[in-house]
Amino acid sequence: MKTFFTTILQANLKIHITILFVLCFFHPVYAAKEERQWDLVRSADKGCTIYSKPYKIKSNINNDIEIEPFFYITKIRQSQYSIGLYCDAYCNSLAEIDITGKKRALNAKVIDYAFTYSKEQDISILNDMIQTTLPVKVKMKDGDNVIIAYYAMENFTSAIKKLSNCN
Repeated sequence: MKTFFTTILQANLKIHITILFVLCFFHPVYAAKEERQWDLVRSADKGCTIYSKPYKIKSNINNDIEIEPFFYITKIRQSQYSIGLYCDAYCNSLAEIDITGKKRALNAKVIDYAFTYSKEQDISILNDMIQTTLPVKVKMKDGDNVIIAYYAMENFTSAIKKLSNCN
C-alpha cells in the first residue's frame, strides 16, 4: 500500500524527470558563461521552470568533472514552487544550498537529484534568493567526492517574475 509520502515523492519525481528531459533536450550542456543565468522553459504540458547552470565549479576530485549540474525552480500551481537540483550522482550523500551563509539541506534520496523537503522550505529559499545578489553555493557530496557549484543571481528576480506570470 502506498503511503501519502510515497505518492507525493513519485509525483514530484515525475515532474523533475520531465523537467530534466526538457532542459537537456533544448539547452546545450556547455553554454557560454553569459548564458549561465536563469532561463525560463515551458514544457509541453504548459508547466514552467526556470533553471541555471553554475558559472564555477570547485571539486576535490583529481580528474576533470564531466558533469554540469543545474539548479531549477518549477511552478507547481499559483504561488507554489518546487526547488530542485540535478547533480548526476554527485549528491547521493549530501546536497546543501548556501545563500549568504544560510545553509539548507536538500533531500538527496533520489539518484541524480536533490529537492526541497517542504513548501515552507521552498518559500524560505526563494525569499532569500530574491533578496541577494551574491552567488548561491550548492555543495554536493558523494562519499569522499565534494563538489561546490556557484550560481549567478544577476537576473534571478526578473526570471522569478516571468515564472510567476507563466500560465
